[in-house]
Amino acid sequence: MADRYGARLAQTHEAFRRQLEYRDPEHFCPEPVHPYRNGHMVIANAVLEALMDG
Repeated sequence: MADRYGARLAQTHEAFRRQLEYRDPEHFCPEPVHPYRNGHMVIANAVLEALMDG
């Protein structure tokens, strides 16, 4: 969809995969939908990276 509409794509899945090499999933999220502050920070950094690449 990002390509179709010319939008930037934040690679949040990859950002979490990189972090999970060092920390357990519970560090970021008590369950797969609602992240803790740590999880929100991973998402925010991924969005920032996507914005800086453009």
